[in-house]
Amino acid sequence: MTVSNNTMSRKSIFYAAVGAGIEWFDFTAFIFVAGYISHLFFPSGDPSVALMSTFGVFAAGYIMRPIGGIFFGNLGDKIGRKKVIIIAMMCITVSIFIMAVLPTYDQIGITAVVVMLFARMLQGFSVGGEYNGVLVMLLEQAPDHRRGFVTSWGTMVSGTGTLVSSLVVMALVYMLSDEQMLAWGWRVPFIIGFFLSIGVLYLQFQMDDSPHFKEVENAHHVKQTPILTALRTHKKELIQVFCLTGFLGVAYYTAAAFLPAYLKEIIQIPYTHAMLITSVAAATYAFTAPFWGALSDRVGRKPILLISSILLAVLAYPLFWLLTLNSLMIMIAVGVVLMLIVSAATAVFVTTINEAFPTAIRFSAVGASYNVANAIFGGTTPL
Repeated sequence: MTVSNNTMSRKSIFYAAVGAGIEWFDFTAFIFVAGYISHLFFPSGDPSVALMSTFGVFAAGYIMRPIGGIFFGNLGDKIGRKKVIIIAMMCITVSIFIMAVLPTYDQIGITAVVVMLFARMLQGFSVGGEYNGVLVMLLEQAPDHRRGFVTSWGTMVSGTGTLVSSLVVMALVYMLSDEQMLAWGWRVPFIIGFFLSIGVLYLQFQMDDSPHFKEVENAHHVKQTPILTALRTHKKELIQVFCLTGFLGVAYYTAAAFLPAYLKEIIQIPYTHAMLITSVAAATYAFTAPFWGALSDRVGRKPILLISSILLAVLAYPLFWLLTLNSLMIMIAVGVVLMLIVSAATAVFVTTINEAFPTAIRFSAVGASYNVANAIFGGTTPL
């Protein structure tokens, strides 16, 4: 069997992409209600300590990502992309259900903290497999000349999941009082995420597996230990992916995870304003991604990655300084500019890292290097 370079399963691309969107809705819901979780699960006389404790749980989710990336990546190169994506999505569904119904510290004491930590770690473990599996599936379902465009949908739908999550929380904060948010409102995004995850699982069972993996499987070229093969044969590529992921991870999570809490707790603007800025920035990130992906199919990956990385390094400090001017319009503009650059880098990055490895070890290699870097740099950025 030889995979055609001009055919793709639109159904599988759509179902895989939707899964990434719901996954990131679930994963980022925690970020946007972090202020409420800090009061309910980490009571402290110092709000900064409580917030730091909450982001410590956030980081714990990221610490589990490389473990999940290695486990699910190795499995995905052995049994197929579809099965692993479904297993990981099941784990995400369980974790979001736990968060939705978990009693608070005042109700069950330290048990609440331990169970919240477990749920977040399970979620991080699952995301380590699910998101990389989706990116691999998108790349391997796409024709060669449209790989950048199709794979960038992973960036678009993950950004859309983040956007919808922020809009849900913004609507709740606008409609409910602080007392209502603390009493039950903070649970609503998790409840929505649970039912969306159930729907995604139904769709993912109908996906076709990657034709590239089927080709490897039919040729009996499946590796017994794909991750060890990757470490032995593609050390340079693993290091390159690790370094690039670390750099972009800090940029993305500074804007997506730390910025809303920073604006509310440090700059002390109204939370509705902080969520508005986050939502506009998330929309910019998501909806410009396919443009950058398509552009990379025409001009190449390297120029876009290089220019966007330089802009991030040069403009990061001046953009954050502008936030101290305490002007809503300037803050929105900062969020748009920052996320426009991050989108350009990330949309091309997700294709580049997957193209660096052959099919037989792709899931394992990307799952390990991408998630280890995100755990070290991205997940600890808010701290």
